Amino acid sequence: MPQHWFFLSDPEDYHLDELFSKKAEVWDGVMGNVAQKYLAEMHEGDQIIGYHTAPEKSAYAVLEAVSEPYQNPALKEKNLVVKLRGVARFKRAVPLADLKANPRLKQMKLFKMFRPIAVSPLTPVEFQEICRLGGPPGNSPGHFLQQGSNLPTRDVSHSGALKAGVVQSPDLRVQLRSELPSYPTDSTNLN
Repeated sequence: MPQHWFFLSDPEDYHLDELFSKKAEVWDGVMGNVAQKYLAEMHEGDQIIGYHTAPEKSAYAVLEAVSEPYQNPALKEKNLVVKLRGVARFKRAVPLADLKANPRLKQMKLFKMFRPIAVSPLTPVEFQEICRLGGPPGNSPGHFLQQGSNLPTRDVSHSGALKAGVVQSPDLRVQLRSELPSYPTDSTNLN
């Protein structure tokens, strides 16, 4: 059974659209101890919500780990990396305010931490709820996400944010509820 994760990416350093233009790529630049601990717990096939930090501040896409974590060959000190691929972009990016206002997401590890970290775990219910929020109500998993496409990528310098790649996966199996309740929004920040 795959585990579920929440990955942060700075869209000005590495926009997740770049992920969908490649087959698979290494996600590196995770330096914090807690994020490295979570990265070490990952396995091939784990499902990930890709989140864009400021200025967008929204859950953007579903990703998948296509390797086990391994030592970053570019660094001498212990530092794990993992290969990722893009599965699908959400039809509607889910703003941070919607995530924080949703009662099903109140216990997300990310919201319990003093500072946001690049990698944090999600429960299956949290993963499903974010996926549900990313698409229109009543649609099947095959319809609630925009499938990957060959979008043009921009040339950006990689400063340790996110690198990853591929288009779509028939393996995404998410049970969606037929109603999309409305939740009040708040102005809490998360970069």
